[in-house]
Amino acid sequence: MTEERREFEERGRRERWQRRRRRETDSVYVGEVKDGERHGRGTLTLPDGEKYSGEFKDGKYDGRGTLTLPDGEEYVGEWKDGKEWTGTFTDADGSKTEWKDGKEI
Repeated sequence: MTEERREFEERGRRERWQRRRRRETDSVYVGEVKDGERHGRGTLTLPDGEKYSGEFKDGKYDGRGTLTLPDGEEYVGEWKDGKEWTGTFTDADGSKTEWKDGKEI
């Protein structure tokens, strides 16, 4: 890998991290907390309108929950360690995609 390419990739990682961090710090969370982390039932609303309502474990989506995106897309179902696990993702046009054991089926 060239030095220029490595620098470009590192800059991209920093920018993505900064965007993620900015989204987190401007978010609103109402719910249970354990050891300073979101834990139990709660609702997290991000500044762009993305909203998750459901269960958290150690700060991550974990258990039953609903994620609604600003464009109307929605995932309803089980989460495991912050990832879609078993549920249904509905696109803005109404088409549905099923998830089982962390994989799109």
